[in-house]
Amino acid sequence: MIYRPTLTIYLGINTQHLLGFTGTKMKRTPHKLLRLTSFLGLFAASIASPAVMAATVDEDISLETLLEMDITELMDIEINLVSRSNERYFTTAAATYVITQEDIKRSGLRSIPELLRLVPGFHVGHIDANKWGISSRKPASQFTSDMLVLMDGRTLFTPLFNGTYWNVQDTFIEDIDRIEIIRGPGSAAWGANAINGIINIITKSAQDTQNTYLYAAAGEGEMRSELGFRQGFNIDDKTYGRFYAKKRHKDHGEYLDATNSNNTFGFPVGEEAHDDGQYAQLGFRIDQLRNGSELTIQGDVYDGSLGDIRKGSAAGTISPSVADTNSIDVSGFNLIFNWKNKITDNQSLSTTAYIDMTDRQDEAFNDHREVADIDIQHDITWGQQHTSWGLSYRYHRDNTSNSNSSSIARPRLNLYPTSKTDHLAELFIQNKSELIADKLFLTIGSKFEENDYSGSEHQPSARLSYTPDKQQTFWLATSRSVATPTRGGDLYLDYNDLAPCIFPVDPVLGCIIDITSTVSISYTKELGYRNIINDRHIIDIALYYQTLNNSDTHNSGIEINTRHELTKNWKLEYWFAQQYSYTESTGDKVYNKLLQTPTMHLRSYYNISKNLQFDLLAYYVADKLNKAGSSLLAQSYTRLDAHVNWQYDKNIDIDFSVTNLTDDVHSEEREDTSRVNTGVNRGYFVKLNYKF
Repeated sequence: MIYRPTLTIYLGINTQHLLGFTGTKMKRTPHKLLRLTSFLGLFAASIASPAVMAATVDEDISLETLLEMDITELMDIEINLVSRSNERYFTTAAATYVITQEDIKRSGLRSIPELLRLVPGFHVGHIDANKWGISSRKPASQFTSDMLVLMDGRTLFTPLFNGTYWNVQDTFIEDIDRIEIIRGPGSAAWGANAINGIINIITKSAQDTQNTYLYAAAGEGEMRSELGFRQGFNIDDKTYGRFYAKKRHKDHGEYLDATNSNNTFGFPVGEEAHDDGQYAQLGFRIDQLRNGSELTIQGDVYDGSLGDIRKGSAAGTISPSVADTNSIDVSGFNLIFNWKNKITDNQSLSTTAYIDMTDRQDEAFNDHREVADIDIQHDITWGQQHTSWGLSYRYHRDNTSNSNSSSIARPRLNLYPTSKTDHLAELFIQNKSELIADKLFLTIGSKFEENDYSGSEHQPSARLSYTPDKQQTFWLATSRSVATPTRGGDLYLDYNDLAPCIFPVDPVLGCIIDITSTVSISYTKELGYRNIINDRHIIDIALYYQTLNNSDTHNSGIEINTRHELTKNWKLEYWFAQQYSYTESTGDKVYNKLLQTPTMHLRSYYNISKNLQFDLLAYYVADKLNKAGSSLLAQSYTRLDAHVNWQYDKNIDIDFSVTNLTDDVHSEEREDTSRVNTGVNRGYFVKLNYKF
């Protein structure tokens, strides 16, 4: 079947208008971003012409196929997050987890942060309607500064403070193949700031999305509306591609009282909060498989506006005493090149290179960043050894400024100098030894870094995995990880407008308080066990003990995950996590009460019939207290979400989701220093999917 060029050209020409890249929004978007947006629109139209494109009969993996998968098949999935080379999930020597295509489809969740709720031990909580606090093995924070996040080889954190702006991390959700997660350190393979976790979002090959996919959704509570289109195509029998466009509108939260939020500024309790947002994104991917090599070129461009409720200081005051509403305007684009070449049966060479440009503007701070990164890795198998090593280099340039705000919440954040260029060079080497055939494996390696802030850093690890039979794996690991200083060390609070000036005066900066950052070193020991009890029951246990900063802080915990296939049509998954954190002072242990522990999650997938599925997701999160435990920051809550999918025919299916069934509204996370948190409303969402 040949696609009509008139239909495709129409979609290409009107993509910018459909996604809102016109009018006043266009004026806020950088010229480079506009040129790339226009290029992608024209590119989509040109590649869809009958001269270069013919449809194939390949489809995405069907929901029916997913439902027929035995739960033990998950253990055979190959992942490369632990050692940067493919290995069987069941035998990995780390606290790993995989969010599968089935999980993504059946959860009904529509954003990457929300999908992370499924991960054992992870805490994911709304701060407001477009911001999340996410954590692994520590108190949650908006920017997740000690967790490394990747998507198809591109690092997603901002080098300003090594955190992740979760509200701009997106893709065509249906194109995610899987999300690989390590709970705990992974710095030996991936570098600094992977102290408590690594998240690797992997999208499908273009060869696996050779159809047309349209969806439209509407609701209230969390997501107000969403619209998406994806078109697959093939250039020849070795080269495949796709492009997509999507737009989403996040619904608002609700202002809470002072007990459940930090709303002490007169915002009317129970009314709509100023925290909704709109976001649009375009992207493409091309995959070529030829002569033992795999080549991927892909890119994305996005633009959005997010509501914000910011705390600050009024004129003549120091502490945050007022709050005001504003909008955060976000935009950016990225272009990624991935190439893997099989040199011989025992050797391969892979290269990942990307550029990433972002802009973020609000009434407190304007931030423009440019990142260029290249990573080269060589793998060789010799005898019972597999060695991986590689080099990488990252160039990072920023341009920041304090906005000309008219808000009563005066901006106080600045960087000096306002523009800076940083460089990061890395060497990685790791060896996996098969000590006993198919049973005992030892992996030793380290990442060596040279950065502009702390100089040289090394991050070694050793991991041992023992699989005595097909049903069990025992593993243990020890790691040294580092969170390095970043551009955040140039932050200062500007009080130059205050009278009188009660802080030291700098001849250039005026009256300031300097904020410095230092190296944070973590030593982590882990122990784990997996057991396929039978083809219907699996248990996965991980324990850890961690010391930070010369043993001042001690963290420990246990994470238990079980999967059950009760009948052919009913699957259950349950996880439980308990964490502890304390510091030693004059021989006494002072426990950190910020940890919301324990946390629990129960997930049920039930097939009512071949074409009708009913799914439930339940979460329990304990109270969040201040560090000393003397006051309540966020109350414990139990959240229940439900999802129904009806497969009308092979081309059309409908998703219906209801979130937060247990409460009209509840708070989930609280950022006390700079934002007013809002409540999560009960919501619903209806989504129509059409493939052809």
